[in-house]
Amino acid sequence: MDASISAQYGPKATPGPKADPKCNTDALSGIPNNVFNGASSNVYGKFCDTIGRASQKELTWNVDASGNQKANSRRRNDKRTPPPNPKGYGSFNFELKWRPGSGSCNSNCYDAYSRIAQSTCGAQGNMRTMMTAEASLDVGCGTYSYKITGPDVPKPNGPPPTTVSAQYCYPADVFGKHGDIQESFLNQYIGFACAGSANKNFKAGDKSNWNTTTNGVPYNFNIWWKDNCKTDADNLNAYQPLANNKGANCMDLMKGNFKNCNNDGIGGIISIGCLGYELKASMTPPGQASS
Repeated sequence: MDASISAQYGPKATPGPKADPKCNTDALSGIPNNVFNGASSNVYGKFCDTIGRASQKELTWNVDASGNQKANSRRRNDKRTPPPNPKGYGSFNFELKWRPGSGSCNSNCYDAYSRIAQSTCGAQGNMRTMMTAEASLDVGCGTYSYKITGPDVPKPNGPPPTTVSAQYCYPADVFGKHGDIQESFLNQYIGFACAGSANKNFKAGDKSNWNTTTNGVPYNFNIWWKDNCKTDADNLNAYQPLANNKGANCMDLMKGNFKNCNNDGIGGIISIGCLGYELKASMTPPGQASS
């Protein structure tokens, strides 16, 4: 295992190939992804703090929707739009687990759970915003996983409708030390990022990127069809994906990733059905906090 430990986020991440999260999309949890993975509150932050202090030991925590540890948590082999109020999900239990292995880490604890929430494992239900009941992610040096238990959630009938997702905002410190996106430059660059999108219909596998760096700050714009995502639309116009919602256009969606997030100006993601719109102060791949 990589011996270099981050005190905040778990084993230090190093470049390398990344696996996809694994989950059963037929088993839903009833928990929105912006409760599990919110910008101001999330389920796993305190657990990840503890992983950073003891990453070579298997660790299981049971937590509430605010990430507070419950009494029956355990360590094995031992000689850590704004999101809905987590208090509204008091009937749910979240089992978080870290199982160390051998090899180098390609993601830290925080990034691993964020990646799960941004994958198809966090895009279920009619609004494409619900977490699956269980998921795991192999990060090279071990596996992070969760299991959510609570009221049963029926599987939706047929493909979900194409709607506007909740706003996801990257946590303020997820990209490490950085300068902030400036609105004046953002307003100049959005036109380049959305240029020509009125003539493009995106489908599975399609993506586009425009990026630049100004005063040392990355401005990275991504539009992409999310992996393994299905709705009642198999293609969408990249500039105006919803004919009945003129405000949900490429420029306004990208600008909202800045204006609707209180996270030191590092951006976020919003989706129309399977089509993701991302602005972030990092050159990492679409939907990811690390490369």
